Amino acid sequence: MKDDDAPEVVDLGRYKAAQAAAKAKEKAQKEAQAKLARRAAKTAGGQSFLGSRPKAGMILALVILAIAILFILPKFLG
Repeated sequence: MKDDDAPEVVDLGRYKAAQAAAKAKEKAQKEAQAKLARRAAKTAGGQSFLGSRPKAGMILALVILAIAILFILPKFLG
């Protein structure tokens, strides 16, 4: 009878260390891919006209409206 059928004896500490290293390597790869994807999306889209602020369009519209009121309204009243 050969020892091929016998179960393999493994050091549990080495097994856990190898599993933790594999998990850390996989996590690092996923983070690197996510970072690369964010960088590619930022580069592909280019810089937005209004920047990265979500309310920039509303602020710009309010500023234009305020300027229009300051310059156009006096012409209609006087």
